[in-house]
Amino acid sequence: MLASKGGSGTVPGLLPLMLPTGKFLRILGLGAGLALAAALARAQVTSDPALQAIIEQNRQLQEQVKAQQKTIEALNARMEEIRRASERQDRQLQTLQERTDAAAPAERAVPVESSREREVRIAGESGLAFFSSGSHGQWPNSEFRVDDTTITVEAPVWQNVYFFTELKLLQREASAANFQFGELYVEF
Repeated sequence: MLASKGGSGTVPGLLPLMLPTGKFLRILGLGAGLALAAALARAQVTSDPALQAIIEQNRQLQEQVKAQQKTIEALNARMEEIRRASERQDRQLQTLQERTDAAAPAERAVPVESSREREVRIAGESGLAFFSSGSHGQWPNSEFRVDDTTITVEAPVWQNVYFFTELKLLQREASAANFQFGELYVEF
């Protein structure tokens, strides 16, 4: 039964089974050799102090990059919160503006006019004088007196039409303390 063909001395039915096993053993041996070489190289690499310093520096840099990435993510989250809050405030402002625009004109605040055409100007003028006329004159006692006190009022009446008056309170020539109208006119 075990006849050989061609005188090779092998069993013809076992030849196909041995070929893959031999290949497998060769690949297994090659893999083990490479693993052994890598382990030896690694042992030699890890014993080099300069290489160890580079490996440690690389590890520290990777940790630093991770920490920076966490910081960036936290900042991005904060910026997103601020953006959402800003959008919410913009919507609220828009709603308030729409409510204000929809309000009746009587409810709106009337702006105060600060134009010069609405100003009423009140001014005063007075003098202080020392009077001494001797024993036979109008002021025999030599005294200080308020002299020629005047109050003026100027006010707009219509556009480009103004009212002006002058009140003379104390005059040197008057002996009593009364007042008189000085000038009174309307200018246009």
